[in-house]
Amino acid sequence: MMFVAAATMMFVSCGKDDEKSSDLNLADNTLVYDGVTYHMNAVQSFFHNELTLVDATSQEANISEESMIEFVGLHIRPGMWNRTANVLTETTEDISWNCAFSGALFGEEMFNVYEDFSSCLIGIYGENDGTPVTVTFDGTLKNGKALQMKLVTDSDVH
Repeated sequence: MMFVAAATMMFVSCGKDDEKSSDLNLADNTLVYDGVTYHMNAVQSFFHNELTLVDATSQEANISEESMIEFVGLHIRPGMWNRTANVLTETTEDISWNCAFSGALFGEEMFNVYEDFSSCLIGIYGENDGTPVTVTFDGTLKNGKALQMKLVTDSDVH
């Protein structure tokens, strides 16, 4: 009986962790791609009540001083706040998770969440008022490589 209770508790806790990628065990403003950690500079642009934009570039650069990784184009709309979503299945007319990864590490390629990932969870936590935003990303590219990221922006209150 104790074994069943313990197994049930483990199953329940795993389910909760799977649903919330904000609990990724990453330091703030880091990205891990294929086992290598990169340090990110996250930027929040607070436009108005209907939209916040988050982008980030890696502090690590190549010899041409280009960022090794860039995260671009996450447009946060009202229905996207304070939750984690499976990007590949939770898209509606009001919610589009169009964001991509590019940069010197990837050469000419740009990895789009819809086209290049076989799994992808994005969490967005905070308020749409210019205060800090936390964005988590937990995905696997179709090539089998894992990409996880946790961004915490500075305030952008106008």
